[in-house]
Amino acid sequence: MLYSFLVGITFLKAINPYFRKHVLSHLDSHDFFFLINLVIVGILFIIILYRYFFDKSFDSSIKKIKSLKISHICCIFVIALLTIFSGIALMELDKNYNTPMVNAIFTKTFSTIALVLVGIFVFKEKYTLLQIIGVFMTIIGVLLITNKNVLLK
Repeated sequence: MLYSFLVGITFLKAINPYFRKHVLSHLDSHDFFFLINLVIVGILFIIILYRYFFDKSFDSSIKKIKSLKISHICCIFVIALLTIFSGIALMELDKNYNTPMVNAIFTKTFSTIALVLVGIFVFKEKYTLLQIIGVFMTIIGVLLITNKNVLLK
């Protein structure tokens, strides 16, 4: 049952760059970014209103938010900034440079590499040889997909 939801979410996230590219053919990336965030704020406002009127745990959520330390608030702010900047950069890449498929593969691959490196150097995680080979095969796959002339030489 859980896997069907994961497949559905993965499919929706996979077609998202193509919708974005279609809209970006008519809008500037900054206008699109403003519009999409305006829609997201509207949806979040409706969710907050729903929770305020119908959810009993809303008060405990507000108490938890009020108890955040300055370091937590700074981390949330940095995450928000990174999300905004990466969103704008990805829109520019989708519009002007690569196809959405190549950009999606790049972001997934670089995220995987970054997670492995952070896991090794920050959290001292141990990876098996098979996992390391999988990461290298992913890197080789990205190189083969993005370099069209490699196989033609």
